[in-house]
Amino acid sequence: MQDREIILDILKNRLSQERRKQLGEEIAEVRQDYQKRKVKFGKVGDFLAALDEDL
Repeated sequence: MQDREIILDILKNRLSQERRKQLGEEIAEVRQDYQKRKVKFGKVGDFLAALDEDL
């Protein structure tokens, strides 16, 4: 039983590390988009209206 718990802890840690890495990559991408002025700010209603226009 103890071996299984150790394996489970290892897998949980690896999953957490993967999630952190993915989040870091997404943050870097968003920062690049912000610097390139690809990010728009507005109200939720405006965002939803823009989505409807694209359909």
